[in-house]
Amino acid sequence: AYEPRAIMRIASTSHADLKRRFEATFPDEWDRRRTSLRDGLGVESWRIENYEGTVTRPGPGNRTGAERGGLKVVFSDHEGDRAFIWMRGSGTEPVFRIMADVEGNRPEVEAELLEWQRSMVERADRA
Repeated sequence: AYEPRAIMRIASTSHADLKRRFEATFPDEWDRRRTSLRDGLGVESWRIENYEGTVTRPGPGNRTGAERGGLKVVFSDHEGDRAFIWMRGSGTEPVFRIMADVEGNRPEVEAELLEWQRSMVERADRA
């Protein structure tokens, strides 16, 4: 979460608004990537999880308070979770930290997921 490719400078002052815009555009993004995710990872579905301290809440939405916790999109197949993308805004500086993880040793897939995450956060930040 601290390497340069994981830190995004953002213009949005409201993490809640940025997350709402991200969630609103994600289904269309999923539709565009669905085939490549299925072919490359076996992914069949996705879900959003919100993190507030030690509490995990299903999304989209379903956040409380300042809405500064993390947001994760988990990609799964019929056997379980295979990959995720995650983001969380800083409480002290105008940055979002992003991360991607994928099952197995697949750095090229992790890099692709991270770049996709970056493009979606950038789009949500500009909206």
